[in-house]
Amino acid sequence: MRSAWKHRTLGEVMVIGGVELYVMALPLCEHIYLTEIHANLSGNTWFPDYDAGEWRARQDRSPARPGQPLST
Repeated sequence: MRSAWKHRTLGEVMVIGGVELYVMALPLCEHIYLTEIHANLSGNTWFPDYDAGEWRARQDRSPARPGQPLST
């Protein structure tokens, strides 16, 4: 992952899971585009834990609305 990151030619790289890729890429990231889903869902793969205190919000939150259980 570090070698690929170092040789990237694009301005921005998006990592779209799974969890192993997130774990490898998170220490290299400058930004996180995060959507939180406020619902109980079945599944066995989640975004890895991270220290939210190491990041600062650059945009306001869009709160969840009735019938739409997610916020960004």
